[in-house]
Amino acid sequence: MQINLNRNTLMIGCAVQLLIVGLIIYIFLPLISLLLKILVTVALIAAAAYFGYRLFTRYFTRLKPRDEVISFVFQLMGYYSTKCGSSDESLRYRHLGDVVDELHLEDQQVSSASSYFNYGKDLTESLVKQMIRDNRRLWAFPLDRRRLFDWVVQLFFCEPVITEQQQLYFSQLGTLLGYTEDQIQYKFKLYLRRYRYFYDQNSRCYRNGFDFNEFFSRFYEQMRTGQGAGGGSYGGYGSTVNREEELASAYRILGIDENTSDADAKKAYLRLMNRYHPDKAAAREDPGGLADCQAAPRTLERSLPALTSD
Repeated sequence: MQINLNRNTLMIGCAVQLLIVGLIIYIFLPLISLLLKILVTVALIAAAAYFGYRLFTRYFTRLKPRDEVISFVFQLMGYYSTKCGSSDESLRYRHLGDVVDELHLEDQQVSSASSYFNYGKDLTESLVKQMIRDNRRLWAFPLDRRRLFDWVVQLFFCEPVITEQQQLYFSQLGTLLGYTEDQIQYKFKLYLRRYRYFYDQNSRCYRNGFDFNEFFSRFYEQMRTGQGAGGGSYGGYGSTVNREEELASAYRILGIDENTSDADAKKAYLRLMNRYHPDKAAAREDPGGLADCQAAPRTLERSLPALTSD
């Protein structure tokens, strides 16, 4: 059956549809208007806060691209750079580049900053303390103090290992800048979480990665000397430890944290198994590391029974 719609019928249908749409808009218009007002208000507040912060940090703080600021900041960073390790200079110089960008230094000022940084490496502890006291006006404001502290202490976290001596220098700088002991400990823990460091019981230091070669060489040395007989300890991680310590050891080996999903944990396990497979070592023509590669599957299986049950 074919239905013929004339002009009047179409006009009536369109009118009914327009009426329905109008009623819907009329009913929900107050809610839509309220949502739009909230979104616009939040956007304006966020924009005002952002530009206000940028203007404040650029024009109302004392850490500006001036000669005295460049001299003080980069000499201080040069001194504390000597208190870090020297395993990865590239990360340290990349951090210095970030500080240069944040201060908006020009080319000539960058050259001066480099000279002051190198000069600061030869300063003594007493001269550094005196320099911090003499330049108190530059960091007395809380925002300036936080920026200066962050610039300097991030040098320590360019290293894969944070030793007890470096922790002492971290606390020393915080004390010189007027932070309390509780504030220093809070900041230190905050940096550890930010850069994913964990505490290594064996070396008594903080690491942001696990050295598998060191782990497996220690494991085989203990097995060779008989310390691992009868299901004893291997690599410093014993089979008699409680469940929490065993899980913590497994997380460190895989390089993941306790909030990682089971699927991601299994992926990390399989990735390490593939990396340390003996056939892969033979293909790389690395006979010296073949024993370590042979140790990896057994070590991971003993540390991660829940992940290897499948």
